[in-house]
Amino acid sequence: MRKKVVGLDLGTTNSVMAVVSEDGLEIILMGTNDDQFLL
Repeated sequence: MRKKVVGLDLGTTNSVMAVVSEDGLEIILMGTNDDQFLL
């Protein structure tokens, strides 16, 4: 399965990483803390 990783820099505190795969689109939100949110 091929995956395309697209990183978007929204600033020094927040960053958004979108992983595009054959199954669909997964958006991972990463903040300053260790918690990761998967939508």
